[in-house]
Amino acid sequence: MRAAAPAVDYPASQGGFWRRIGAALGGVVGAVPAAWASSHLALQPGLPVGSGGLALFMLLGLGLGAWAGWRWSRVPACSLYWDGGRWQRRGPAGDALDAGVPELALDWGDWLLLRWRRDPSAAGDGAGARHDAFIPLARRDLPSRWHLLRVALRQCPRGGDTP
Repeated sequence: MRAAAPAVDYPASQGGFWRRIGAALGGVVGAVPAAWASSHLALQPGLPVGSGGLALFMLLGLGLGAWAGWRWSRVPACSLYWDGGRWQRRGPAGDALDAGVPELALDWGDWLLLRWRRDPSAAGDGAGARHDAFIPLARRDLPSRWHLLRVALRQCPRGGDTP
């Protein structure tokens, strides 16, 4: 029989690494259609589009995509809280936002990306609506609680359903 996972409260990472990843992915998403369109424009006879114009078009797509990726990768201020029985997301003032289940999406040692699956029975917005979200966590945000968080995530992966 395993010991119960320790209670832990850990803040979501607000920027840095995850925002750069979002900007890079957004830049790729913006540059690929721009490159595709540029290649088709270059093949059209009679269009006065030189290589400089095509490069500018691709850079514009890259920049716009990177800006959108940076903007949309913003994480609302919250913390992930395990009380020994269930998982919750809490707001900046410590108020409970919603109950749910964190699922490990990426584990890169000092960085975690969790998929937050909101508990539909506790949602209160009817029809069992799900509002999944991704929560980035970084060791540098609170190194003293990092190990406790990882233990709680591994021992109670289903929001309290202990084996």
